[in-house]
Amino acid sequence: MNKNQILFYFIVIMTFFSCAKKQSFIHSFQNNEWDCNIPVEFKFTILDTTTNYNKYIFFRNTLEYPYQNIYFFIELKYNNQLLNLDTAQFIVADKYGKWQGRGLGKLRDNYYILNEDVNLDSVGEYQIIINHGMRKEVLNGAQKLGFKITENEQKK
Repeated sequence: MNKNQILFYFIVIMTFFSCAKKQSFIHSFQNNEWDCNIPVEFKFTILDTTTNYNKYIFFRNTLEYPYQNIYFFIELKYNNQLLNLDTAQFIVADKYGKWQGRGLGKLRDNYYILNEDVNLDSVGEYQIIINHGMRKEVLNGAQKLGFKITENEQKK
């Protein structure tokens, strides 16, 4: 085996193991608008059912976002079967209108813990489907939505 082949296999193995511990996804909205009739779907793979996982949501909004909170309707599916249906509310701005999260200029990044220490019972591909639950059908000021799942290192 030559050096290039060894390097190639090393990179493939490292990529596989690093992806198994953390998976991140980002969706960008066209024209900073999120239509409630168009849910955002992310697919992720679970390889280890003996490990518990932490799930996070990322929401980037512009300063044109009209609310101080956001509601998410969240479905978790495995083999197209619904495992969990949840509603989550997160704060985007305080009661005085001061934006939460981080950001410069016209963008704010908000990171939220969705679930901690979750056990997923089956190996394979899962789907998380997220929709906004705000009163207006088209949500202005929504720029990006992200999802991250990580192994809970403390429980190993």
